[in-house]
Amino acid sequence: MNRTARTPFLRRAAVRVAAIAAAAVVATAALVAAPVAAQAADSGTAEVTASCASLVVKLRTFAAGGEVSIVVDGETQTDGDADGWRTIGTSFTRTYAFEPDVAHDYTVRVNSFADGSAGREFRAGTGGDALFSGPTTPCDAVQVLASASSCDAAKRVDSQKLGLEISRLRPSVTYLVEVTDASGEVVDHFQFRTSPVVNKTFSGLSAGETYGIRVTDQSNDVLSGSTSVTIPACAQAIDLTSLTTSCTGGAASATATLADLVPGRSYTAELTPGGATAAIAGADGSGELRLTGLADDTEYTLVVTDDDAAIAARAAATTPTCASSAGGDGTGSTPSGSGTGAGSSSGSGGSGSTGGSAADGTAAGSAASGSAASSGPRIVFAAAVQGVNGTDLAQAAVAGSDDESGEGPGDDGASSATGTVGGDAGAALGAADAGASLWLWLGGILAAALAALAVWFAVRHRRGRTAE
Repeated sequence: MNRTARTPFLRRAAVRVAAIAAAAVVATAALVAAPVAAQAADSGTAEVTASCASLVVKLRTFAAGGEVSIVVDGETQTDGDADGWRTIGTSFTRTYAFEPDVAHDYTVRVNSFADGSAGREFRAGTGGDALFSGPTTPCDAVQVLASASSCDAAKRVDSQKLGLEISRLRPSVTYLVEVTDASGEVVDHFQFRTSPVVNKTFSGLSAGETYGIRVTDQSNDVLSGSTSVTIPACAQAIDLTSLTTSCTGGAASATATLADLVPGRSYTAELTPGGATAAIAGADGSGELRLTGLADDTEYTLVVTDDDAAIAARAAATTPTCASSAGGDGTGSTPSGSGTGAGSSSGSGGSGSTGGSAADGTAAGSAASGSAASSGPRIVFAAAVQGVNGTDLAQAAVAGSDDESGEGPGDDGASSATGTVGGDAGAALGAADAGASLWLWLGGILAAALAALAVWFAVRHRRGRTAE
C-alpha cells in the first residue's frame, strides 16, 4: 500500500478513536451524576426562619417523603401521632404567628425517609434528618423623634411646622400617625406601610402650643410609640436693663436685669471686650446677669440675642477704678458712663481678679451653659425664681444636662436558620467527592480499554490491507 492510500485510513482511524473516547467520557459522567442527583432529589431542602413575629417552615423536594415536628413554647403545633410527628409528602409550608413583644422558644425536627437517613428513625445530622431550634428576639416598639420649628415673628404664629422621624418599623405592617392638640383632638394624621425609617413634616401648626404624636402599629398596639413636643411662642423684644457697675471685694463687676424672655426659646449673652458668652434658656422669663472678673476703667458692652430670630438687646457701661487693698466697696453706674465708688480706698489701681465663685443659691428651672476663662470676664445668669439669688452658669449646665442618647433605627429582632436537610455539610460533601472519584477512576479504565481496542482494530485492519 502506498503512502497516499494510508493517509485516509489513518485519519478515519483517528476519528473513530476520538469518538469512542468521547462516548466513554460522557457515559462515565452520566454514571457519576445519576446517583448524586437522585440523592439530592430524595433528601430535599428545609428552610426555617424565625423572626420576632413569626416562625416560617418550608420543606421542599422530599421525593422519598418524611415527617416533621414543630414545637413552640412547649406546645406541639403539628397534628400527627402521639409524639407530635406529622407525615409530609414532597413539600410542606407553614407560618406560625407570635406575640411580637415577647421572646418565644421553638424546635423544628425534620425526618427524611430518603436513603442514608437512618430509615424512619430521626437522627439529626444523618442523611436528610435536620434540627432547628432557638429563642426569638422580641420586636422593638416604634421610636418617634419630634422637632419643632421656630417662630421668628408674631405674624407667623399659625404657620409653624413639626418634623418627625419614625423608626423601628416592621415590614408589611400598616402604621397610623396622629397629631393631637392639648385637648386631645386630632389635628392631622396620615397612614403608611414603609420601613425601617419614615420622615414626615406637619405644617399649619401654632406657636406656643404643645402637640402629642402617636404612631399606632395596627397589627399589634403594644408596639406603638408616642411623644410630645412644644412649639415655642414667637420671638419678642428682650428687656435688658442697662448695666450697673460696682467694686465688689476689690474687683470690678456689673449687673443687668433681663426680662421678657419667651419660655422654650434660647438666648445667648456676649460680653465685649473679653469674649465671655453664656447660653440662657427662656424658661424663667426673667433674671439677673452678673458680670465678674472685669478690668478697671474699661467700657464693656453686653448683648443678649435670640438664637433663632433677629432680635437683640444691648447695654454698655464703664467700670470704676477698684483698689486692690481693703476698703469699702464702691458702687455706681450707668448705661453709658462710668461711676466711682463711694467708699474710700487706697493703693494703686489695676484690674482686680475674682475667685470665680458664683452667688449663693440655685435658680430653679434655669438651664444655661457657657464658658469663660476663670481669670477673665465671666457671665452668670441668676434666674429670678422665688427670690433665689442664682447659680453659676457652668454648674447649671452640668446639673441640667440629661443623657438623651437613644438607639438608632433598629430591626425587628429577626433571626433565621436556613439550611439543607442532610446533617453535616462537610461530611456529606466528603462522601460525595469519594464516590465521584471512584466512578471517574472506573470511567478512565473503561476509556483506556476502548482506546486500546480501537488501536488494535486499526492495526489489524492495516495489516490485512498490506497482505492484499
